[in-house]
Amino acid sequence: SYIVLHTEGFMSIYEKLQDGLNDGLAYGIETSKQFIKKAKETAAELEEAGLLKIEIHKLNNRKKDLINELGIKAYEAFIVNEKKSLTQSSAVKEIINEIIETDALIADKEQDLKQAE
Repeated sequence: SYIVLHTEGFMSIYEKLQDGLNDGLAYGIETSKQFIKKAKETAAELEEAGLLKIEIHKLNNRKKDLINELGIKAYEAFIVNEKKSLTQSSAVKEIINEIIETDALIADKEQDLKQAE
């Protein structure tokens, strides 16, 4: 009977140990899932911010190109064609409007970037 009691005590300890290991394993798995979820969210945020930075950079380059184009039009009008004003030129108006639109897009993207970071 001592062996039976001793075996029952051992089984009780074994079961408690097994339950503890199972609980620990379940906790570890849940913690890993939460970590992976958070890592994915962080990666998505970084990706979004990176894409916005690229878009802002492209828009700034576009704005520089437009300003260069405007300078060329001004040079042609004043020096080559000896005009006294650029206001008559529809091409100049289009370039100026495009610069204004590009500025607005840059401002929007920069605001989106602030929210993403």
